[in-house]
Amino acid sequence: MAKYKGKFENGVDRQYDAPQPSLAEQEEEREERGGNIALKIILITLLILLIMAAAVLAFATHYLNKINREEIKGDMTLTHTDLLEPEEITDEEDTTEIIEKVWQDFEAVKEMPMIETDENVVNYLLIGCDSRDSGMAGRSDAMMVVSLNKETKKIHITSLMRACFVVFPEGLQYPDGMLNWAFSWGGPETLIETIEMNFKIDIDHYVAVNFEAFKDVVDAMGGVEVQLTGGEAGYINTEVVSGLVGSGLQTLNGDQALAFARCRHAYEGDNDFRRTSRQRLLIEAMIRKVGSLGLTELTNLADTLLPAVSTDLSNAEIMAELVNVPEYASYEIDQMLVPVENQAGTSFIGVMRKYGVEMYAIDWSTNLPALEAFIKN
Repeated sequence: MAKYKGKFENGVDRQYDAPQPSLAEQEEEREERGGNIALKIILITLLILLIMAAAVLAFATHYLNKINREEIKGDMTLTHTDLLEPEEITDEEDTTEIIEKVWQDFEAVKEMPMIETDENVVNYLLIGCDSRDSGMAGRSDAMMVVSLNKETKKIHITSLMRACFVVFPEGLQYPDGMLNWAFSWGGPETLIETIEMNFKIDIDHYVAVNFEAFKDVVDAMGGVEVQLTGGEAGYINTEVVSGLVGSGLQTLNGDQALAFARCRHAYEGDNDFRRTSRQRLLIEAMIRKVGSLGLTELTNLADTLLPAVSTDLSNAEIMAELVNVPEYASYEIDQMLVPVENQAGTSFIGVMRKYGVEMYAIDWSTNLPALEAFIKN
């Protein structure tokens, strides 16, 4: 027993002799301990969420930093002959009467207010260009205004024909001409200014994608499904060596999708109007496909797409919208072409010529109200 001597005498382990706390005091102590544990759990959970958020932010920033932030510059020394294929230039006389009428109509158009929308509508200008040199604009053969309406949960895609006859801002090569010349001369900013002047659409942001990278983007997505006519399938098979497609619903690879987007001679009577329709179908198919991709596929897509993209959207603005992409992919999508075309020819004045180039002279009194109704619907 000697080895225990003094252990109890010194008061060690004698707490059982102390007065026991009341039941109320015990309950209060348990609540205090429970509250401390709950607070710790909350703090730990918040810390984990913050760490996860920081990781996601770092991950997103890593990829968004791949976006080409180099300023896209135009070339003011280019003439219209530099911007067109030789077969697009004729020696036929200018259609003077139509030119005069368009200018008269524009005098009324330039006094009109911009199409009024609220904060629920965002207008993005998508530019498909063929630039071969870093930082240079090239030609904008595809121009679409994507109007995202968060209130009606709709995406409106408006194709602007590259051959629309428009009036240019002061200081460019010519006072008027083909719409896509503006991009070649002054880059996205000049193209946006031209669109706002003529079409009265308030462009919030632009995204330019190089056509040469477009096919790689489609491949990174695993292809896109598009409904083809026999003529379109035949054209694609003539232009693209790798793989054959038939009519009906087909999954197109990058080369095939690019051929489809550029096609305007698939059959007799084919034209620029149908080409822009094909481009809108491709954009719609790609939007649908993105909504179904997994994380690995999205990562591969980002690696391919972002270096080919130029935009005025900041990383913060992009990240603010990224969380909404799955929802946007479920939105109803509709399409429109400007100038509005019908068999009677009353929605645009007709084909006109200036500088030896055929262009579409737009009937603004028909097109602008139709455009406003479409975007705001």
